[in-house]
Amino acid sequence: MTTPSRTLSDLTTRYAQVVVPVDFSPLSWRMVILATRMSKTFEAPRRFVHVDTASPWLDEGMSRLELRTTPSGGTASVDVIAARTVVDGIIRALGDDEASLLLMSSHGHTGVTELATGSTTTAVLRQWRGPLVLAGPNYKVSAVPFRRIVYCIDPTSSTNSPELAADVRAWAAAFDIPVEVLAVLSDPLTDYDTIVSLNRRLDEAADLVSTDQRPATIVRLEDARPGRNIATYADLVDGTLLAMATHARPAAARAVLGSTAMAVLRHATSPMLVRRLTTR
Repeated sequence: MTTPSRTLSDLTTRYAQVVVPVDFSPLSWRMVILATRMSKTFEAPRRFVHVDTASPWLDEGMSRLELRTTPSGGTASVDVIAARTVVDGIIRALGDDEASLLLMSSHGHTGVTELATGSTTTAVLRQWRGPLVLAGPNYKVSAVPFRRIVYCIDPTSSTNSPELAADVRAWAAAFDIPVEVLAVLSDPLTDYDTIVSLNRRLDEAADLVSTDQRPATIVRLEDARPGRNIATYADLVDGTLLAMATHARPAAARAVLGSTAMAVLRHATSPMLVRRLTTR
């Protein structure tokens, strides 16, 4: 088994910044309350970033915009970065050492819509290996503190993200909340060896995300539409943080293979902590 790359003490002290990209739309400003909470918990400065793709001076340094008011209320300082694409600007703001925490709002486009409009979220995930908190189109802005983390795993795959497991364990300890390991089965299991293998994998996942104060619990659900089912289960409790790994496949590949993570993002009112699966 691969050992998670960070310990609890590493995570709670390593975040250099909490980065929130904004395009000055109400959608992007929804992350203010969540970003403030993350900034206080992890003792990292909150930073709003706007990427200017219209500027001809791409080599110029960063400028700062002081807003007297925002759609979410209050003032804000926004760092403006000139770049050829929004993704390039966001990656530049994050740096290369994965020490940043990125928060983004997403339209949750999938299928034909994404092929036509593109997906900044997926493009960022394909380049950024650090942690990302996403809010989909149905995200419900709330001041309710986190009450639990629902850590979703694919019961049919042996691929996992040790970095995400380390994040989940550390965040559970930092926020002092329980973790539920959730597996959604599209078909009932009848083969004994498959059942044993699944139970072993769930137990291993629970061990990875259990804290000294709270052992993780395991939840199994059966549904042919795992994405919608995960979103529904998460939204039963206000203050839920979802956690999922994703391959961040291009839109054309997802149109064929599907994407559980994007389906969850599209339907859930809860925010989602995401890590990109990487080949080791």
